[in-house]
Amino acid sequence: LDTGLTLNHIFNYLKERSISFKLCALLDKGKSNLHANFLGFKIPNKFVVGYGLDYAEKFRTLPFIAVLKN
Repeated sequence: LDTGLTLNHIFNYLKERSISFKLCALLDKGKSNLHANFLGFKIPNKFVVGYGLDYAEKFRTLPFIAVLKN
């Protein structure tokens, strides 16, 4: 979870249609007003890469999550 802007839009769409849902997130930066029903880890507000997260299409295949530094 980062800003939650996209998820807020999706949640509103689902709520308008009375569709039940749960939120599962691996990481939460704490910047969103959304609450994950299932959460892996709370992390600081840093740019992270690895385990599928990338920067300019790099670092996505790292087998761990790391903070990207300049």
